[in-house]
Amino acid sequence: MFVRVVTGAVTVEETDDLTRLSVVSDLATAAVDGELRRSGLGTMDGDTDAALDLEVLRERARGTATATDWDAGWKKMIDYATGAGWVSQTGKTVRAHLEQER
Repeated sequence: MFVRVVTGAVTVEETDDLTRLSVVSDLATAAVDGELRRSGLGTMDGDTDAALDLEVLRERARGTATATDWDAGWKKMIDYATGAGWVSQTGKTVRAHLEQER
């Protein structure tokens, strides 16, 4: 799964692929931060990572997912992210790397 950020829109794509999570954009980091904030999905945390709101991400991803085992896959992905230290101490956000498209 990845979060695509373009001017005026933030979408969650490939929601059945719960083996990866990133933010993809060709915008400058400050613009990505602004779009993430406007969408309610998160914020940039430095120049290379985003902090995504887990509740909002799950809601948006679940809305387009088609896999019958999606909920189990989501839990597995978040458990992995927690073990890797990518979920905040509050459990409210998950870190995702920003992939710059050119």
